[in-house]
Amino acid sequence: MKLKGITIFEQHAEKLVLAVFSVFLLVVLVMQVGLLGGNKGVKVGAKEVTLDGALKAVRDAALTRKASLESPNVLPELPEALPSPLERWNDALAKNEAPAPGPLAWAATPRLIGEQSDLGAAASASAAGDRRFAELTPEAPSTPQVAVYEGTIHPVEVTKVGSELASLLPAQQPYDVRALSVQATWNAEDLRSDLAGAGAPEGAQPVPAVLWQGRVELLDVEWMRQTRGSDGTWGEETLLPPPPGRDSKIRPLLSKSDFLPADFREVLEFERARRELVRRPPFYATIAGDAWTNPSALASQLDPARAETIEAKVRQHKGITDEAERLRRQIESIDGGPTKPTPPGGGPGGFPPPGGRQPPPPPGGGPDGNSPPKTPPAGGSPRSELPALPAARDQALASSASVGTPASEPEFQWPQFSPEIVAQFGGDGRGGERKPPDADQRREERERERLENLRKKLAEFETQLEDLATELADLGVAPDGKPLASTAQFAEPLDSILQPSLKSVTLWTHDLAAVPGQTYRYKARLRVTNPFYGNAERLIEEQRALAQAPSVLSAESDWSEPTSVEPSVVYFVTAATQPGGPLQSDAKASVEAFEFFYGYWRQARAQLQPGDTFAASAAVPEQFVTYPGMKSVAGKLELGDPSKTAAERVVQANVMLLDVASIPGASDRSLVYVRESEAGVLARRPADPAVQTVLQRLQGSAQRGQSGQLRPTDLPGGDGSSRPAGFPPPGFPGGGRQGGDDGSDSGSGDSRE
Repeated sequence: MKLKGITIFEQHAEKLVLAVFSVFLLVVLVMQVGLLGGNKGVKVGAKEVTLDGALKAVRDAALTRKASLESPNVLPELPEALPSPLERWNDALAKNEAPAPGPLAWAATPRLIGEQSDLGAAASASAAGDRRFAELTPEAPSTPQVAVYEGTIHPVEVTKVGSELASLLPAQQPYDVRALSVQATWNAEDLRSDLAGAGAPEGAQPVPAVLWQGRVELLDVEWMRQTRGSDGTWGEETLLPPPPGRDSKIRPLLSKSDFLPADFREVLEFERARRELVRRPPFYATIAGDAWTNPSALASQLDPARAETIEAKVRQHKGITDEAERLRRQIESIDGGPTKPTPPGGGPGGFPPPGGRQPPPPPGGGPDGNSPPKTPPAGGSPRSELPALPAARDQALASSASVGTPASEPEFQWPQFSPEIVAQFGGDGRGGERKPPDADQRREERERERLENLRKKLAEFETQLEDLATELADLGVAPDGKPLASTAQFAEPLDSILQPSLKSVTLWTHDLAAVPGQTYRYKARLRVTNPFYGNAERLIEEQRALAQAPSVLSAESDWSEPTSVEPSVVYFVTAATQPGGPLQSDAKASVEAFEFFYGYWRQARAQLQPGDTFAASAAVPEQFVTYPGMKSVAGKLELGDPSKTAAERVVQANVMLLDVASIPGASDRSLVYVRESEAGVLARRPADPAVQTVLQRLQGSAQRGQSGQLRPTDLPGGDGSSRPAGFPPPGFPGGGRQGGDDGSDSGSGDSRE
């Protein structure tokens, strides 16, 4: 009977599923035991056994392992006991090797760029037993060099840095500053040698590499200052703070009372990101004044031998310039000058074209300047005008003359000859005597040769002037001897002190708190990472004090030479006249006074008589303006509308002329007696050689101030950048990356080196 509504597939579905599953089991069985051929065994250890012998092979292998473990026969090279992790770590320290990070690693601190070992391993490293390690004492920096920088801080810079900087500057623009820049160098190569064990005391082992690789860095430079008192003694030694807006923020981190080894991560990150602030904080962007120059470069500029070289090269440059100008005028007078006519058919400068002679004039005359043939005068012999003619024509002329009938133009045409033929008979074709055939050509050739020699000499002079200008630029001055504003950047890279290519590190800072009229001296010391910090329990008892501080202090440098900041107003007696004489003149003295204003010293002159106090005016160029307001343009700070400064500035010096007298034993020399408000009565020598260097420096500044220009009024980088707050922008005078700074006016900016 046929089932209604049920298909054949539905009737046999369970059978199909069973069949498929059976085939699957069969395939698996074939694959496992190799029923279809091939490998019919299994592998136990390194042996191949049949399927039925697999269980026995496993049992035999287990018995073999058990017998080996229980056997008293042990190979002599095998240790009787495995070392503990601590013992293995101590062995690694003794070998000055960094073991692979293990469970003791300082996992919380990631590796930093340039590290050669894991900081976690460094933090957990230990010394073994009674091992003694060489102490790490960095060498002292070199004796500092000090230089006074005088300029005007850019108003935008003051706004960006803030009140910390503004408090050290005048309350109103211009923000004049006279700061002391201090520079020293430090030998990083010696530190690396000490860490590697060079020079370690006998019996002491070098610092394990795992403790310092990728971890020891120059963290801080401490500059110490002393002020000299009026009695000549030096005052208390004080720590100089970082320049405003140039703080790396590492010093307060290291001084925390709860500093932990884990805090090294933050310290090293700060050091890597603000390395320039630690070593060479750039000077501030300036709007007026000379470009900032690092003290070392400035000292070389002030070297007497350098000054003599500059003076000689400037003099040589002027002499060659004058001679070159004379040659130019001479060439112009010869080559197309207004007094030199240009002959027809000539080339440039009135000379014939190259190749010698002028082209011969076309026969028959015409507009080219050749005269047409002349008609012989009536009754006269044509021989006075033309060379001899053939005999037949002579006879015709004679016959015509004998009958009294003169030859007429229609009846007889005078022959035409080329100038070469005419010249052979001593004529020029127009009557008169002709000059020797090559005289004009030789004269023109001599003139042309002379002109070429003059041009060659002028080219030599121009080459010499270019070379001298380059040499003077390398010395930092223009061909006229005036200083150049440097845009060069300090070239030393800001590499890690562990970088083998870094031999020494240049360091500098700026003291904006120096008081005019005071004298200062400076010294320096460094702080580097203490590789033993956090490992006191790993050191022997006598050396555990090495691990107390997170940084190691270097030895101190020697004190710098004393450096003074000039008072706000400086005066000099340049000449004097004693009273009396044939004309019974009064005593008088010529005085020059200088006041620092808007980036330069402003010069005023006056002639004083006894009882007069100095007061005179100094000119200020009209381009020196102030900017009372600030504005933001597209997110960048810019200055507002300028206001003019006074064209003259009254300079007052608190000095009164008392009298002029002769120096005892030298009637031709004078002493000028003056009274200063603070120092009392003093005697001054006119044109005193002891002060000529300072006088010349201030006079030079006053001269530059008369032709100086303000720098751009919009400060690049005002919209913010990756540099720390208050950084001068790269490429702007007074700012820029040093080595990646401010040597030009880097402060380094700008740093001219």
